[in-house]
Amino acid sequence: MRNIFLLIVLLVGLSSTLVAQQEARYAQFLFHKLALNPGYAGARDVLSMAALYRHQWTGIDQAPRTLALSLHAPLRQERLALGFQLVHDRLGLATSTGLYSDWAYRIPVGKGKLSIGLQAGLVNQQLALTSAVPLDGNDPFLQRNQNHWFPNAGAGLYYASKTWYAGLSAPQLTQSSITDLAGSQASQSRHYAAMGGYAWKINPDVKLHPQALLLVAEGAPVQAEGNLSVLISERFWTGVGYRSSSTAVFNLGYEMVSGLRFGYAYDLTLGAFSAQTGGSHELMIGMDIGRNPARFLYPRQLSSPVF
Repeated sequence: MRNIFLLIVLLVGLSSTLVAQQEARYAQFLFHKLALNPGYAGARDVLSMAALYRHQWTGIDQAPRTLALSLHAPLRQERLALGFQLVHDRLGLATSTGLYSDWAYRIPVGKGKLSIGLQAGLVNQQLALTSAVPLDGNDPFLQRNQNHWFPNAGAGLYYASKTWYAGLSAPQLTQSSITDLAGSQASQSRHYAAMGGYAWKINPDVKLHPQALLLVAEGAPVQAEGNLSVLISERFWTGVGYRSSSTAVFNLGYEMVSGLRFGYAYDLTLGAFSAQTGGSHELMIGMDIGRNPARFLYPRQLSSPVF
């Protein structure tokens, strides 16, 4: 029954005009801001790498699974920064793979930096229709797989100081479409994002990091998320959050002196859908290369692994 439900969800886009939330979601968005805002490129002031793996809605066959890799750093001319991303997303019979490049120009403003970012990329979307088990074995629309390439472009503004950050972006501006064998159309929708966070120093060893994220996709409900993390000794953090899709989010992580960090997040689905899934799991590993280990003794701008 669960497989039939997912198959219906996937094929809706081939039988009507599809406008819905199409971008992958991340519980640990604070470590993968580049996916939402190209202006974040170079914001950590070092070569920063991160990998996230997300298994959503465990307990449901062919549920979404996402692998995301990112790399970004300021160039020798520190006002310029460059980044790259690879995102592979699978949902049932559908897979999507995107490769993106990001550029940012950073300007000192007040006690922080304002970054203007641009993004360009290609997305490959595939639908393995021949792997479906149709009710009608002679269904002509399930006799051929679909494979399409789309361009994508994005833009964003990102500002960060020692104690707070804020960003506005449009990570998906293009509106490419697919026309199936029956002449029906599925189209991508534009996406917009707003984010912000603050570092509240309780004492030399403890900081509170409230953060918020707002996502808007044309034709889909607005999604909001809030998170409150506690950072201890600039190395260990744990937190809790809530997403407007009736989801509680729990996370924890640790950063080593070398700059290597690990994180884990668990999404607990609430409401009627909770009985159908065991929640979602997300793993993160990242590293900052070139960051001074002495920052744990003498914190400097943006030293926090959360920012």
